Amino acid sequence: GVVVISDGLKQDLQTESPFYKKPILVAHDGATIPVKKPTKIPQRLWKGRKTALQIGYTGSLHKGKGMELIYDIAHLVPEMDFHVLGGSKKDVQAWVKKGLPANLFMHGSKPHSEISSYLAKFDIVLAPYQAKIHIGSGADISRWISPMKLFEYMAAEKPIICSDIPVLHEIIQHGRNGLMASPHDPTIWVDALCDLSKSASHRDALAREGLKDIQDKFSWNIRADHVKDFIEHNKEKKT
Repeated sequence: GVVVISDGLKQDLQTESPFYKKPILVAHDGATIPVKKPTKIPQRLWKGRKTALQIGYTGSLHKGKGMELIYDIAHLVPEMDFHVLGGSKKDVQAWVKKGLPANLFMHGSKPHSEISSYLAKFDIVLAPYQAKIHIGSGADISRWISPMKLFEYMAAEKPIICSDIPVLHEIIQHGRNGLMASPHDPTIWVDALCDLSKSASHRDALAREGLKDIQDKFSWNIRADHVKDFIEHNKEKKT
């Protein structure tokens, strides 16, 4: 059998490769539910304003991951602070050289062990994937991704706004465990941010549903159980 991380990848394997003859299990990526509160970032090291809503993104700055969209959104919502964790020094310097608005902070790459501390500071988190997501080889992986970023956002119990692209519908249901917005139109993201900024209860409801999904479906332990059951089931069929 074959284990894949998204239904989009399963469909392509079934139609474009010899694996279509074998059993295929879709086991999305996941996250670990935190067992303790993250370490607090000292206020003297935090760049955000105390009175502004804090909007966060964690991940690379590769083409298609959405940094361009965040840049545009930050210009349109000066009353909110935007934080970007990730990217090489060269990538970060390129954006700084381009000229950042005063409400956009580039934190650079951080050890994974520190990410939860930053997530705890955010009121809303973004996953602004573009319709095409390119890796180093130039290949477009937008049909196949199962981004750990989303699951880590959910495990941190944060309200999510993500791009409305087909593969992310496997994880996010608009209005229940997150909001979806066009990857092409920053004004739709601004509308979503403004709607969430007006209602802490709406933010909390989305965040709770996301955490519940991690607990019920997307923890690493549950994923491991699904893969184990799949292996055992297909061993029995073979015998």
